[in-house]
Amino acid sequence: MNIKSLQEPLTKTEKSDLERYKVAITKLAHSYMECYPMLLDLRDRRLYREECSTFEEFCQKHWGFTRRWVNEVIGAGVAVQGLPENLGTKVPNLAAARVLKKIKPEKRADAVKKAAKNGDSVAQALEDIRKQQEEEAGIVTHEATDCEGYPIPAGLEEFYDRRSETDAILRQLTQVRVWFKKLWDANDPLVRYVPQHVRQHLDDAWTCIKESRPDVVCLHCDGKNSEKCGACKGTGFISRWRADNDTTGKRAARNKKLKK
Repeated sequence: MNIKSLQEPLTKTEKSDLERYKVAITKLAHSYMECYPMLLDLRDRRLYREECSTFEEFCQKHWGFTRRWVNEVIGAGVAVQGLPENLGTKVPNLAAARVLKKIKPEKRADAVKKAAKNGDSVAQALEDIRKQQEEEAGIVTHEATDCEGYPIPAGLEEFYDRRSETDAILRQLTQVRVWFKKLWDANDPLVRYVPQHVRQHLDDAWTCIKESRPDVVCLHCDGKNSEKCGACKGTGFISRWRADNDTTGKRAARNKKLKK
């Protein structure tokens, strides 16, 4: 790495580009194909260097993006961008693009053509094609599973791995709750103007975040076509708490199937 380039102040053009990227990425964080060129340029030109020592630190600071997520978005975007122009639109979401990234570049176009015939489940179709190609090449891969041993659908492995982020947030929130409780119980003047109902809000926030942890592949959509699922709200997963409180019988049926 060129150490000198990290120490050099940003030029007027670089500052302009950086501010434009900050605003645009904040607005377009849901669209990986629009975000990835900006993230890539921001990283390669080191536009973050006046604020942070690393690209990962900058992304975490401004958007809460993890290093894994950013790398996945950039890699997925590059993979889709490398397709013939008429095929790029056949990769409907980040989940499908993540799988495409794992396929050899020279085989991606044919894989997308075949997967596009599968309708809504393009990610799963690409995963099936990828597995077939690896089997033919004699490559052995291990299937990823959730905390209950159920297979995780193609393209959702990275999101499942983000459970550690939820745990980190919960730990920090727990520290805040403990701190406030200690001060309130001691009638400390530092929190004299903080209403007591804030404590309940903190407890509610902790519970909601805990219940959003991606522990179990959704019992209703099985993580497939999750964009249309109200139970997991498009994530493909539900928390263990929600699975424990399932009243539909779907969890019992799944567990029975796993034991066979």
